[in-house]
Amino acid sequence: MARSILAVFTGYATTLAVFVAAYLVMLKWFPDDVPQPGSTPALPILSVVAVLCVCCGTLGGWVAAIIAGRRQFQHGIALGIVIVLLGLLKPLLAPEAEPLWSHLTLVIAAAIGSVLGGRISARRNSPVSQPNRAN
Repeated sequence: MARSILAVFTGYATTLAVFVAAYLVMLKWFPDDVPQPGSTPALPILSVVAVLCVCCGTLGGWVAAIIAGRRQFQHGIALGIVIVLLGLLKPLLAPEAEPLWSHLTLVIAAAIGSVLGGRISARRNSPVSQPNRAN
């Protein structure tokens, strides 16, 4: 149980850290394109950030699944649930920060990515995907 909690926590921390680092790079390279707080993001930048969320979520789901070591896909799903639950806090605490639809798009993209990461790890480590080494 403790390992599962640690796995999901580490997966979330990985998702968040990689997203923040990539977002800071985006701010540095494209300062005029990143929306200011309270404004509606342009569709191209929202699309880029959504793809970034999927990638970060996938990495986080993969990390959670690897640390868990067992039931890897379920740990990716658990991370997705945590991402959604924690992602819903921002609109509740600061509803004027950005439009709800754009925030939910990014949260759902990260959650989908985490499930994908858990699935990738589970498929990679399943007995079916292992080559038969018994000669």
